Amino acid sequence: RHTEELALLTPLDKPIRVAMAMRNVGWTSYLAGDAVAGERQLEDALAACQRLGYHHGAAAVMSDLATVVMERGEHIRAAALLHDKLTLTWDAWGLRHTIEQLAEVAAACGDSARASRLFGAAEAFRDQIGSTLAPSTHARYEPYVAMARAALGNDAFIAAWAAGRLLSLDEARAEAAQVAQAPASVRSPDAAPN
Repeated sequence: RHTEELALLTPLDKPIRVAMAMRNVGWTSYLAGDAVAGERQLEDALAACQRLGYHHGAAAVMSDLATVVMERGEHIRAAALLHDKLTLTWDAWGLRHTIEQLAEVAAACGDSARASRLFGAAEAFRDQIGSTLAPSTHARYEPYVAMARAALGNDAFIAAWAAGRLLSLDEARAEAAQVAQAPASVRSPDAAPN
């Protein structure tokens, strides 16, 4: 259906809708198992959003691309995408999702205490806005949480998570920005969790 939508929109003078249809085609291709085609379409959608100055769309595509490259273990590239997304994300829902993704990057790169705080902050913000962690993201999210817990030990993990729940939105954004700006300064693992 997204491919049909893209074909119908392309000849029309609706560049933002075309860019978002490209995003939808890319994301569904990725979810269907064609990561190469999905990533290529997402890259094209991001370029279109940036060319149009459509920041909300660009932020959404950056999030999708970060997920794709994290799955391959490209934590530095994911952090760069999320750094750019963080500068474009102003709404609570989008910021919460960016914080979750940067918590995953921090966990993957061995910054377990910061990852745990960010996981806690994201949970608190989900509670505040009445959102839940989407069931489709549990399989990706939980291994990173487990990685941080294993690295810190249960007591330190629980304490860091609780401290993260107390962070203000601005404090959590600043903490997430530190991950986004310098993921290379922490240990990079051999592979992403499965």
